[in-house]
Amino acid sequence: MNTKIMATCLSLTLLCSCGDFLDEKVYSFADGNTLFANASNTEKALTGAYDALNANAIQNQAPHALFSRNIHLLTQLGCDEMIGRTDYIGIADIKPFCNYTYNSESRFLGDAWFALYAGIYRANGVIENAPKVADMTDERRKEVVLEARFLRGFYYTYLAWFWGGVPLQKSVNDSELTPRSSLKDVYELIINDLKSAYEGLPKRNTYDSRANKYTAAAMLAKVYLYLAACKENNVGADLNFSLNSFDWVDSNALYAEAKALCADIYANGAYILNPEYAYNFIADRPMLKAEQAKEAVMVATFGKEAPKYFVFAHLTGTVGNITQDGGGAGWFPALGELISLYDKTDVRYKQNIGGANTKNKVNIMGVEYYVLGTLPKRCKHLPHKVPSEFAGSTIGRGHTRCFQRTKFSHPAICRCYPDVCRGYLQNR
Repeated sequence: MNTKIMATCLSLTLLCSCGDFLDEKVYSFADGNTLFANASNTEKALTGAYDALNANAIQNQAPHALFSRNIHLLTQLGCDEMIGRTDYIGIADIKPFCNYTYNSESRFLGDAWFALYAGIYRANGVIENAPKVADMTDERRKEVVLEARFLRGFYYTYLAWFWGGVPLQKSVNDSELTPRSSLKDVYELIINDLKSAYEGLPKRNTYDSRANKYTAAAMLAKVYLYLAACKENNVGADLNFSLNSFDWVDSNALYAEAKALCADIYANGAYILNPEYAYNFIADRPMLKAEQAKEAVMVATFGKEAPKYFVFAHLTGTVGNITQDGGGAGWFPALGELISLYDKTDVRYKQNIGGANTKNKVNIMGVEYYVLGTLPKRCKHLPHKVPSEFAGSTIGRGHTRCFQRTKFSHPAICRCYPDVCRGYLQNR
């Protein structure tokens, strides 16, 4: 698959010379000298590198490929957190990731590959060209390059998580036929980029949602912890595939590095756990963005056409109408393993799992939001008498208990997916 992000428009005619046969139109932002002609345009190029994080589409391709939707599905399905309801989901391309029938031709994988390399290509453009911009201060020029390096490291991290060793594109001029690099080489680039951003970026960005010193520190710590854990647990060793081997990793050293980074964030980052947890997910006004920035080290900011809901809760919460009761799609109800991690009185449980599903609203700094509600007490489709063989298998405390043989324990499954759940809910 091509990794250079370029779309071509082919114009065919019956009467043409060989030189006229291919009419190539470049849709990528790197279309000559105009983009980096001045500081203002260079800032736009950097914005484009960030935009790949959650673009609704990139060059009319890869719709919702990353954080606007699909990255949540690719990283959450297939683990101990949620299950996809293949009988209810309306998008055919999602279903293979629910029942484990996906393969290398599945569109969401190709879209993720395309979007991540689009972000890398854009970041490379900034890294290469920003130092040449004349009307930008030395300080800002340095920051722009380091933000782009952070983004390149970020995008490559996800590529490495999904595919292991991948082709390394370090320049906009690199060939799309660049061979696959080893996992070790990929992580060397990732660590160098993130470490440079950590050491060179200021403590806060001009834009709260963008990368700063501690954003890079947090991502670098996550990379170190991932690598150390993979080595410690012999991840992939049974595959006997040297390109993706973790044999080169020094677990103890990386655990120590991660600890030092986290200590720096805690002691000097000036971040706090926001007393209003929901403020982390609502940012329709500048005041709310400032509240969000108290806890979030970076936010993938949506544009004007953004959905007015928290994507994860919309997918996992109870079924409802987002414009009428604050409910969600209910495509991916949570499994017992995730639910059991929450104290049911924890507001994060309602925010992330329970959803709203209520007519009640609250006004927060001039914006109306639905009040998070409680989960349904009964599953009307199933008996309420609990069989004796289910005794002792309760999931948590609070609004409901779920007695089950299977791992499925979310009321939305019991309400709308009884043939799979086989669960029984009763009042506490």
